[in-house]
Amino acid sequence: MLRLFFLYVTEDINTVQTKRAMVSWMISRSVVLLFGTLYPAYYSYKAVKTKNVKEYVRWMMYWIVFALYTVVETVTDSTLA
Repeated sequence: MLRLFFLYVTEDINTVQTKRAMVSWMISRSVVLLFGTLYPAYYSYKAVKTKNVKEYVRWMMYWIVFALYTVVETVTDSTLA
């Protein structure tokens, strides 16, 4: 009886830890979406709209680096995982 209780509690703890990990993942992905894509996208649009060449070059460089990072991340995830 004690063993069954221990197994039940262990499974419940694992479920809670899994849910916490999922919530943490969702929060981190939301932050990345907000600050990694939406914020730069808005300021890139703003730089193009105002025709400010210095800002335009700055944000286009950001998107080039972002694209390279995304490609490297995707390739390493598929090869190492």
